[in-house]
Parts: sequence; structure tokens; C-alpha cells
Amino acid sequence: MSNPITDWFFRGQNTRIPNEAAASLGELFRDDWAQRGKFGKDGSQGGWDFTRGFRPGVSADEGGFISGPTPLARQAVLRSLNAVLGQNNPLTDHPDLPPGEDDNRFS
Repeated sequence: MSNPITDWFFRGQNTRIPNEAAASLGELFRDDWAQRGKFGKDGSQGGWDFTRGFRPGVSADEGGFISGPTPLARQAVLRSLNAVLGQNNPLTDHPDLPPGEDDNRFS
């Protein structure tokens, strides 16, 4: 199931936090806080620029929109969908397993 939206959504998965699906919420929140955008080039001006990830012209290397969601944001979506959809979640079904058969990646 590869398309531009899922490619963006899964970009960077398991990079900052190996096996992020098994990470605790505390670990995900700490990592998210560490990634918060700061004002100025390379965050040199301090503060918290919460618009950084949504502004055009901010590169993916600097946390721009194209970099994909943080592990916390991605897991919030995936874990919520699993809670609602259970075994029939198209985002978490493993492509090599029959539909509805879960590989427990996001349990």
C-alpha cells in the first residue's frame, strides 16, 4: 500500500526510536519534546516555534513538513486506529499476511 500519503506518514519510522510501535508513551513524549522546533536557523534563537513543521521553505532536515510526522504523532494515529478498527486496520496490516491477520507490530 504505497502512495504519497503513506510514504510521507511512514517516513522516518523506527529511525529515532527503534520499534516505535512498542515504545512507551513516556518515551514517545520525551522524543517529541526533544524534536520541538526552535526559532532561528538551527534553533539558535531558542524559544519554541510550533509553526516550524508547517511553514513552506523549512527543509525536512530542519523539521519541515516534508520530514513526516514525529513518532508520537504517528503512533497516536496508528494506536487510535487499532483501538477503533482492531484487526481490520489497513495501515497496520502487514502486506505479507492475509487481510485481517495481525502480526502484532502495533499491539
